[in-house]
Amino acid sequence: MSKHARSPSSDDVLRHPTTKRAKEIDKSPPMTLLEEALATNKGDHKPRNVLHWFRAKDLRLEDNRALHAAAQKAKEGKGYLLAMYLHSPKDLEWHGTSPARTDFIMENLRIMKDQLQKRHIPLAIVTAAERGEKAANVMEFVKEHDISHMYANIEYEVDELRRDIKVAKLVQAEKDLSFEALHDQTVIVPGELKTGAGGPMKVFTPYHKSWLAETKSDPSLLDTVPVPEGNDKKAATEFKQLFDTKVPGLADLPESKQFESDKERENIRNLWPAGNEAGMKRLGDFLQNKIGTYAEDRSNPALDPGSRLSAYFSTGVVSVREVLKKTKEFNKNKHFDVGDAGVASWVREIGQSTQCPMHILY
Repeated sequence: MSKHARSPSSDDVLRHPTTKRAKEIDKSPPMTLLEEALATNKGDHKPRNVLHWFRAKDLRLEDNRALHAAAQKAKEGKGYLLAMYLHSPKDLEWHGTSPARTDFIMENLRIMKDQLQKRHIPLAIVTAAERGEKAANVMEFVKEHDISHMYANIEYEVDELRRDIKVAKLVQAEKDLSFEALHDQTVIVPGELKTGAGGPMKVFTPYHKSWLAETKSDPSLLDTVPVPEGNDKKAATEFKQLFDTKVPGLADLPESKQFESDKERENIRNLWPAGNEAGMKRLGDFLQNKIGTYAEDRSNPALDPGSRLSAYFSTGVVSVREVLKKTKEFNKNKHFDVGDAGVASWVREIGQSTQCPMHILY
């Protein structure tokens, strides 16, 4: 397998970043620009077909905020709920996505496609040949399938925010079309927790203390949303072409994103079986067999003390809310800083790996 040479940026500013450029970005952060663009995307027009745009951070039907919102909006009209995933091979290369992560994403898409098909909801795969074409490809799909409302969960990384800003601005120019992006990856919306002086939190320990206090005072933060009920079965005929869309296979992936051998792929898939069900089973095993000694054993990898849920968190195959909810039930519904020391230690680790980073990016 040849080593991938990262493609050069077309923008000289990106090739040679400077402190001056960083300060310019800080004056208008991408998240702020996205929020401003979305604020003009009013969704009060009559629903037709409604789209949920899956990303590589929400690969599940369970407790998916944007998917749930799209399903609710679809019920208000006479159209259908559609789903889409934007496949960008060059983004996989640009972002240094490993073959293991790439394969895990594709395997989860296959599982989701089957789950959605049983609910008469098509999952279309839209491929962007070039990174700069992503927003245009999304809009082409939206127009072709008479979408009135588009929903997605926010990804906080810069490239993804800039992509969504472009889409939101294109939506502004369209009549009777709206785009809504929801916070889904975190329990508390990034940026909401502040220091005593009202500034952003920059140190994890005080952040986690505030997070614990907030989730204790407002238990509804851990509330989950149900899987969508689905469409009328007539959707299978009307959107046959979308139902027939294939999840990218080996031929559709860059060479640098493929395994060295079939055996390597098999081994990785055995280590990280795809699907929300597999992830939640792994959580159950961890709660029953490991969490009791997690506080003492977590720094000793020879004991294999971890939950092995990192891949499921990073791709959104499991929701942090459903995981924390199950953990709280295991802790006899006591809050995370009360009761089992292993629970307190593990929840702190979840905060460091899945919650605080989004706060910093925001």
